[in-house]
Formats: sequence, structure tokens, C-alpha cells
Amino acid sequence: MPAVNPVLRQQISQAFVSHRLNNSELVSVTRRLQECEADQSSPQPTADLLKKFSQVEVDQRDPVTMDEVQQAVAYLRLDSYAQRLSQDKAWTPYERALYRRLSCLENDPVPTAARPESQGNPAFARTVQQNFQQWDLDGDGALSNVELDKALAHPELAGEAAAAAVVLRRQSTALQTCTNSKAGVTRADLEYFTAHGVPDNAAATFKINMGYQANCKAATNLGPAPELMSENFDPNLVEQGRAGSCVLLSTQAGATPEQLKSMLKPLPNGTINVNFADGHTENVRDLTLAERLYHAKSPNGGRWPGLVEVAIGQRIFGHSPKEDGSFRSAANGINPEEASRALHGRSIARANLDEMSLQETRQMLISLMDCPQPWLAGSRKNVKGQDSVVSIEDLHNGIHNNHAYSIQGFEAESDTIWLRNPWRHGEWVVRPDGRDDGIFSMPLRDFYASYLWVSVPN
Repeated sequence: MPAVNPVLRQQISQAFVSHRLNNSELVSVTRRLQECEADQSSPQPTADLLKKFSQVEVDQRDPVTMDEVQQAVAYLRLDSYAQRLSQDKAWTPYERALYRRLSCLENDPVPTAARPESQGNPAFARTVQQNFQQWDLDGDGALSNVELDKALAHPELAGEAAAAAVVLRRQSTALQTCTNSKAGVTRADLEYFTAHGVPDNAAATFKINMGYQANCKAATNLGPAPELMSENFDPNLVEQGRAGSCVLLSTQAGATPEQLKSMLKPLPNGTINVNFADGHTENVRDLTLAERLYHAKSPNGGRWPGLVEVAIGQRIFGHSPKEDGSFRSAANGINPEEASRALHGRSIARANLDEMSLQETRQMLISLMDCPQPWLAGSRKNVKGQDSVVSIEDLHNGIHNNHAYSIQGFEAESDTIWLRNPWRHGEWVVRPDGRDDGIFSMPLRDFYASYLWVSVPN
């Protein structure tokens, strides 16, 4: 019988489950493990190969067949482990990650952190530098979120300057890590970003580079604002902007167009009253072009969703101001409880799936279908360990980490749940429908393995 190295097997399994090993790397490392276990030789060559392939910068992609991948999975006994996952006990984070990895072995994406995005877009940095003095209202050499809010609110901001301000406001926290500036984004941050990108964050570098290009195009194509009350108020056609408003928009999905339209009342002075379902009212001014780029929008550039985002930010800032002094920051990551009270006048709570079994989750969803909307689901958070840039909670399956989706329905007979991404794109990769409109379905087991909470009536 070949000797078994349980520690090394567990290390290989952990690396594969967390996507630090792709399919090709798994086959190579497992073959080396089989050799050392068969002839009872030193495990060091296997450990060295595992260490090499586990680095996110290394992405070896030798051709392998799915049979070879499945044989490697079987040798590590991962398939038998997955088959024993309980219906009646809550899964651990490792078990959820294992199920996600094995439920579709063909889905083997390149980790975001390994993508070659090592330099920042010089056009973005140059545009910010050109406007830096004008936006730096207190002259301290750093652009704070409050100063960027005021830049977005300037009625004459347009074109590349508007696009740069939008991206800068969304990614200010990431950009400040370039030189560890505390008061805001500095010129030194922009210079570092141009030369090296965001340190240890290729994903943020990619988002800034692509976001600037996309917003430049959007700023050019965005037409005049339509008459507010003639806009399309269908909540399922709203597209999230740069604000972190996924919970708010997914909560809106439970309202009718008539309910949403009745919330807004234009006033003779050009401002708009936003009347919330619990009786609270916020008065907001109309959006500038830059704010229309930053906030959520309805079809044809409709701005009512953005006005609601601004109003909810003002509402929350009134009782829970953020440390940076920005009302836009107050609207980011709004909790479902406050969103439901504001939009529906109803209180909800969150059921934690980490504390529930698969069977309990099924019964909860069955009961939820008899309750009034909104129905929301929050995906898992990708908390990283101190020694790793890869988290076992990284989903890698089209579901975005730490993001809120609206639940469209659940069918117990087929164990299928339907969801909507407020981005209006981005779906579970295993069952694409060819439209990528953000509306998709997935089996309950895959939902259970990818999501952290579901909103329920309080």
C-alpha cells in the first residue's frame, strides 16, 4: 500500500477548493503526490510544486482532459466528501467552497489577482491632475469624498472630467492605498497608480482603467434628461451605477411602477420631494450629468433611481453620518431593514444561512413565497486570511461576493430559485441563458453554497 501524506493532501485540497490551483495545476500536483506516495519518497518535490502553483501570479494551463481532473479529484477523495454533505446540518465554509468547485469542474477561471493589469490608465490620472486644483476646495493637496461629491454636483462638469470624477469617487479608497494617504486621493497616489496600478489589487486597477473608458463613452452618449414623471418606473429595468446601492435596488424590485412613481413629487422651484413609505420625506435637487453617470438609472438615462439613492443617502446621513462627512457614503451598503422600511413601510430581518441546514433553507424559501416582497439574498463575503490574497469564500462562479440580489421566485418541486442582479448583467455561469440580463436561475444547493443571508419578514 502506498504511504499517505494527509497534511499534504489537505493542503492540495484547500488550494484547489479556493481556486489557488486550476484544473491543470491540480492534475500536475496530484500526479507528483501519487508518485511520492507510491514509492514512499520525500514529499518535498510535491510541496515545492504546490507552493509554486499556489501563487496567484502563476497560472499554468497545460492541456488536460476532464477525465484527468476527475481522477485527481477522486485520488484526493474530494468527490466522496462532497457526496456526504448533509441535508440536515449547516455546511462549513470549506464544504460550501468544495461544493461550488465540484458542481462544475469545467468552470475554471483565471483568478482576478493573476490578471496582467500592472499599470494605471494614464489618461485617467492626467484628467484628474488637470482638475485637481479646482476640485481640492480646501487646498490641502488631497481630494476627500466630500470634495468629490461637490465635483459630481457641479452642473458644468462633463466629458472626460465627469468620467474621471465618477471613477475617482467610486475607487477613492483603493487609490489612497497607493501611498497610504489618509485625507484623500493625492497627486502622489495618481503618479504611483499610473506607474504601478493599485498595490496588490489588480482587480481595482482593472476596474479603474475600464471604468474610466466606459464612463467616457457614457458621458458622450448620455442624452438630455427626459421629463421626470414620464420616465419608465419599472424596477426590473433599473441598472445599478457606481454607488454601492445593490440592497436598495433589490428592495425596489418588490415595488410596483405605480408605487415608485408616487414617491416622487417635482416642485415649482426645480427640486423634487422623495416621499418614503414610512412617512419620511427628503427634498433633493435634480441630478447633474456626472451624478447621472454615478447613480443608478432607468431606461434611456432616466434618473428617478438616482434621485431615490440621493434621498436615501440624505435620510441615513441625518441619523447616522459617516466619518468622511459624505451623504453618498451613507447610502453605500444600506442594510435591508432600513431599505424595506423606507420603500415598503415594512420591517424585515435577515436569516443567516451559515446557521441553517439545506433542508431548513428550503423550508424557509417555501414559506417566503407566501410573504409580501421584497425578497432579497446576499452573497458570501470574501474575507481573506492574513497570509493570503485568495479567500476560500471567493465565489468564482459569476455570483459577485458581498452583493445583494432580489429573489424572483422559488419552485420547491424542482429545487430551483430565480434571482436578479441589479447590475442588469452578471449571472451564475453554470446555467447561462444567452441574454446576460442579470436574471437567472440556479439549483437550491448551488444557491445555498454561494449565498450568506436571505431577508425574511420580521
